[in-house]
Amino acid sequence: MSEIFDVCVVGAGMAGRLMALALDDAGLKVALVDRKAPEAPVTDGRTTALAFASVRMIKRLGLWDQLAPKAEPITDILVSNGAPRDRFRAGGLTGGQLHFPATLLGEGPKPQDEPALGYIVENRDLLAVCQEKADTTTIEGRFGSAVASYETATSSGEGVLKLDSGEEIRTRLVVACDGKFSPLRALKKLQTLNWGYD
Repeated sequence: MSEIFDVCVVGAGMAGRLMALALDDAGLKVALVDRKAPEAPVTDGRTTALAFASVRMIKRLGLWDQLAPKAEPITDILVSNGAPRDRFRAGGLTGGQLHFPATLLGEGPKPQDEPALGYIVENRDLLAVCQEKADTTTIEGRFGSAVASYETATSSGEGVLKLDSGEEIRTRLVVACDGKFSPLRALKKLQTLNWGYD
């Protein structure tokens, strides 16, 4: 009988790599599938804002010490709806701002220990730290192949992912982290609800 994984994560971007690391940390047997080869250069020049709780999770996974020197702290957050402050109209206030300083979290014993509300990191740096950590885990990578089909109702109770390489992966759960236009989501005809914010 072929190997059975507890979870198969499809997509090795930030969401997929972090999910695989968290599941491995919880003691589950994890497969990570991505159509790109693991040595493919990361060309993502975007940045990500990591909220306070996200940073705590990254610390728990043992990633923070390597990422911290490349992270920029968020010490103030100002939320505004773009209208002039204190402008009223029928129905209530239309202009306004909310200000969240890092001091809301309390102060550390030294000025340099003052907590941040979150951090800004470059995506390529976070991905590199995740990949380095994944190399030290029991996560089994299946790279260079895309999902061709996914059968959920097998006689043994596990789902079967078939890759375009011909390999089959038996798993109890599949997590689709394969992007905004997820091919796996489309394959299973899962609907999404979308709206615009103008």
